[in-house]
Order: sequence, then C-alpha cells, then structure tokens
Amino acid sequence: MMKRLFCMAIILCMPALLFATMDNARMAERHYQAQEYKSAARLYENLNKQYPKNSDILYNLGTTLLQDGQLGAAVCNLKKARLYAPRDKNIRHNLELAESKIIDNPEGMTKNPVRIIGMPLKFLELNEQIGMLLFLATLLNVMWMMWTFTGKDEKLKAIVVLLLVVTGLYSAMFIANRVDALNSKEGVILPKKIGIKQGPLQSLPTVFYLHEGASVRILKHASLWTNIALENGFEGWIERKDLCGVN
Repeated sequence: MMKRLFCMAIILCMPALLFATMDNARMAERHYQAQEYKSAARLYENLNKQYPKNSDILYNLGTTLLQDGQLGAAVCNLKKARLYAPRDKNIRHNLELAESKIIDNPEGMTKNPVRIIGMPLKFLELNEQIGMLLFLATLLNVMWMMWTFTGKDEKLKAIVVLLLVVTGLYSAMFIANRVDALNSKEGVILPKKIGIKQGPLQSLPTVFYLHEGASVRILKHASLWTNIALENGFEGWIERKDLCGVN
C-alpha cells in the first residue's frame, strides 16, 4: 500500500513547489504501480531530500525499495518513517514484513537500563510525550493548590500523592527516552553480506559477518569507517558506505 502526499500548509505560501512535489509524487506512484521500482525509488529519494522528516515519503520510499529487493535500504527508511509516525499501522506492517526477511537479527534483548525505562514511550511522538508531561504537571499543580486552599482534605491528599507518583514515574520514563534517543545512534547494514573488521582497515581480520537489514549501534566514525556494536556485545568496523543511519 502506497500513501498519497498532501501538505496543505504549503499551498498558502509556495504553490509552485507544492505542485512540483505532487507531480513527482504522482509520477513515482505511476512507476510503482507499473512495477518500475527503481524509477519510483529515485523520485521518492528526491522528494526525501526536500522533506527528510516526512513519514509518508519515507514510507513510500521504504516500501518501493522493499519491492525492488533492496532490503537494507528498505528497513532503514521504514525505521526512519517510524520515528516520525510511531503508531502508523502501515509503517509497522511493512517494517515487520521487511524485518521478517532479515537473515540474522543481532539486536536481541536489550540490556541497556536507560532504554528499558524509556521503552513504554516509544509509541509516542516527541510532541505527544512533552504534551503528556505538561498535562500531568499542570494537573498535579492544580490539585495541589486545591488541597492547600480547602483545608487539606484527605481525599484530595490521596489524589495529590497518586498524581505525584504518576508524574514522577512518567518523568523518569521521559528523561530515559530522551537520553537514549540522544546517545544511541542506530544503523542498518546495506550489503547482502559483509565482514565486520577488527579495525578501520580492509587488511585487518574479519571478526564476524552480518547480512543486509541487520540493525547495529553506531559508536563513532573514523574517516571512511564506522565503529559499530551489537546488543550481544560484539563490536567491529564497517565502511560508512555500507551502512545506513536511522537517526
């Protein structure tokens, strides 16, 4: 399933750009329906350069690449789409379909305590997370003032204590989620199969192999190479051209 692209805000200020964008989107969809996936992917990639945070474009690009057999690039773009629309059913469905084709899954069960604490919020967009935090803080403040000005009623006290606990727990999850998002960089393997090197040189020994679509943590970059790690503790180096960054 492909998504049609609309952006009403642009109509008011940049109609020419909107029409050009919509024309490219319609052309890409026609190529997709004709099973001309490479042509469709090129058009979606151009659209993605203009609107890198548009979840619909990323979804269409990932879906097209999946049909074209480019599993690694498909997984990467669908994961990017999920960042901006974490509850979108179509994105989740196609990402699950793509991930089912991955030969190896080195992610495993995360042992990162910060990531575990922040995990319940992964289905909320950042503005929704902030909105919920502000709502809880405001509600807590209102109930606190009501309890203070009504002679410290016991029922209100119980509500204040409950809200204090809920707000505290949510704040901990929010902070953990943001810390993990800022400190954890994810990448996806692009080649069909690649040897991960002991260091940033092709002449160094291969420490393990990975297949396209596998997700890794990006530790650091060194010139044309990237130091990566898996959740199971394995670590090595890969050329930057063979890795697609998700965030």
